[in-house]
Amino acid sequence: MKLIIVRHGETHENVAGIMLGHGHGKLTDLGIEQAKKVGLRLKDEKIDIAYVSDLERTCATASHILSFHPTIPVIYTKDLRERNFGIYEGMKSVVVKDLLKHIQKKWEHKPESGESRIELQQRIVSFCEDLFKRHKGQTILIVSHGGPMTCLYLHLFEKSFEEYAQYHPENTAVTILEISDDKKHTVHVLNCVKHLE
Repeated sequence: MKLIIVRHGETHENVAGIMLGHGHGKLTDLGIEQAKKVGLRLKDEKIDIAYVSDLERTCATASHILSFHPTIPVIYTKDLRERNFGIYEGMKSVVVKDLLKHIQKKWEHKPESGESRIELQQRIVSFCEDLFKRHKGQTILIVSHGGPMTCLYLHLFEKSFEEYAQYHPENTAVTILEISDDKKHTVHVLNCVKHLE
């Protein structure tokens, strides 16, 4: 099974350094341009089905990819949403970083009314394992967010949360993987943004 995974384009909240999480967010002009470029990059890919986070920033990004694939089924799902930051939603990330500076294992920290990175990883892995069973031999497009994508890569490549920053994608980064049952997954590209050059 082939996975094509894309992070959404730049949002106003990304630029402002705001923790967005389950908020919708809006693409900037640059974000729209990035989405158009990633759409052109993937226009000749054979895609069987698309799964897209139901938040506005991912839906807007996906629309530019799907314009080249008008006949494929698309499923919009909250399972692909960014991490729920709970009480930190809408706050400046530098402020939250300062609040959490005393916490060693940040991936274990669960904000009030939110989810920890561990819980986010459990959510995205459970979702993708279901996809792997349902879509054997197919090519799936996933349009999601930096947090879920990073957590998925850490799981697939058997890496620890301490390597989180190394695997975190830029806006509209593309990852293409062949998923195999023996866990020897083939990486064609990982967090590639050559379409933005």
